[in-house]
Amino acid sequence: MKQVWDSAQAADQTNNYAGAQTLYYGLLRQDLTPEQRQAVSAASTALNQRFTQALQAGDPAAKEALNQMRANPPNRMR
Repeated sequence: MKQVWDSAQAADQTNNYAGAQTLYYGLLRQDLTPEQRQAVSAASTALNQRFTQALQAGDPAAKEALNQMRANPPNRMR
């Protein structure tokens, strides 16, 4: 779980919106402590806010991430 969290954080820091969101959703499906769940939810929410702002600003990387997430929704059970 720590490795997935670290990967999600790394993706988040590089604005890999689709990758980070997929990893965060994966973590939220795990058996987390309330504190862990809160940390993942907060990170996911912050990512979504930045993602929305990037889309509104016309960021091409954000638009591509949106297309990726539409084709393969990050919250879909695998």
